[in-house]
Amino acid sequence: MTLPPEKTVAPPRKRLFVSLMGVTCLIVVAIIFLAWWIPNRGLANIHPDLPHIVGIIMLVLSGAAILGTGLLVLTTALGKDIFLTRFMRLVVIKFLLPVIEFVGRLIGLDKDDIRQSFVAMNNSLVISQRMKVHPDRILVLLPHCLQLADCEIKVTGDINKCVQCGRCSIKGLVDIGCKYNIDISVATGGTLARRVIVEKRPKLVIAVACERDLTSGIKDCYPLPVIGILNERPFGPCFNTIVDVLKIDAALSLVLEKGTPQVVLSKHCTTMRSFLLLFIMLMISAGCASKDHRMASRESAGIAPTPATTREAVLQIYGAPTWGWRGWFAIHTWVATKPLNADSYTVYEVIGWRQRRGLPVIRIEKDLPDRYWFGERPRLLKDFRGEPASKLIEAVDLAAKSYPWPDTYKAFPGPNSNTFTAWIAKQVPELGLELPFSAIGSGYTSSMQEAK
Repeated sequence: MTLPPEKTVAPPRKRLFVSLMGVTCLIVVAIIFLAWWIPNRGLANIHPDLPHIVGIIMLVLSGAAILGTGLLVLTTALGKDIFLTRFMRLVVIKFLLPVIEFVGRLIGLDKDDIRQSFVAMNNSLVISQRMKVHPDRILVLLPHCLQLADCEIKVTGDINKCVQCGRCSIKGLVDIGCKYNIDISVATGGTLARRVIVEKRPKLVIAVACERDLTSGIKDCYPLPVIGILNERPFGPCFNTIVDVLKIDAALSLVLEKGTPQVVLSKHCTTMRSFLLLFIMLMISAGCASKDHRMASRESAGIAPTPATTREAVLQIYGAPTWGWRGWFAIHTWVATKPLNADSYTVYEVIGWRQRRGLPVIRIEKDLPDRYWFGERPRLLKDFRGEPASKLIEAVDLAAKSYPWPDTYKAFPGPNSNTFTAWIAKQVPELGLELPFSAIGSGYTSSMQEAK
């Protein structure tokens, strides 16, 4: 299959949906205020206290709208199930999305941009629930247009019919199915996709499709959690499309639980669990100061490929919650590289305590790439392999060595470890790295440039 000239596809961003959600919240609050203010005089004629009673009701509704919006933003920013995440998904899918699409049309925004942002927002809410699902309860649902149109072997009924010639994305997806022993189905349309879901009865769906189909599929499947992955359409819609197999692999790594029995909770238990988690969170935050970071794990998390068996170049970017109570709000990020045929990784990061010892805060050393950050498991933010990694490694090394603040560290507002990673991302835009909101200090570089 001959591809057209490469075109950089920007990853979907949640910030558009979050911004529109804020605008929608303000509109709702304004409507609530007008609903109280306009008939205010008439209500006073019925009873002198009635305007105050209705005003209190409207104030409560406005507070609920603002609180709900703030809770949604915090949940997606921190990537943690703070409170009633499943209910918030219902609000976003059934209520906010139609209103936000309407607001977007009024201000001239492209519908697909809004849908991309919605899919990213939905994925954050699903992942924040920290679900761990057995492989046989996960369904990967694919569109038929991922297969070459001129391929004589149709995989709609059974993806394992693929002869793995490597001309399309199906080969990599078959490999993933074998690797994780999960169910992968190809559907020719929405009706067949819904039938497959009813027959398979999964606990979680990872779906690949365009913006329109993913949005409608997420709405139709609720309350079943769906992680959406956008396909790439170099030849136009519904014809020889492509999917980044690594994105599916990364999504599976977040939700897979191998060989562990599942615990099914009732609705009442789920509500009680939410309150219990809030209580535990407060207790842990208060008790973090008593822990000894020297006893915390710095072992490998087993995410990075082993250099002894992986000869191809590898470039990975990691993030992990910071030490102590700050881990509820902030992460520490770093970069790891392994050139072609190298037998070890080089880790690039900034560490604050080195400043207290009179050392440069920037650390570039051969090390394990995926260490636990003092007891906190790292999360893979970017993963490049083979030729793409080889092209980026040298540029990343040059960017790291030109970091403007090698001897300065401030936890807030920066420069800190996230400032360092953001600097590399800015110097090497081919990384396509968008750090999460919890990467505090990542905006320091931009703010300093604006100040100049």
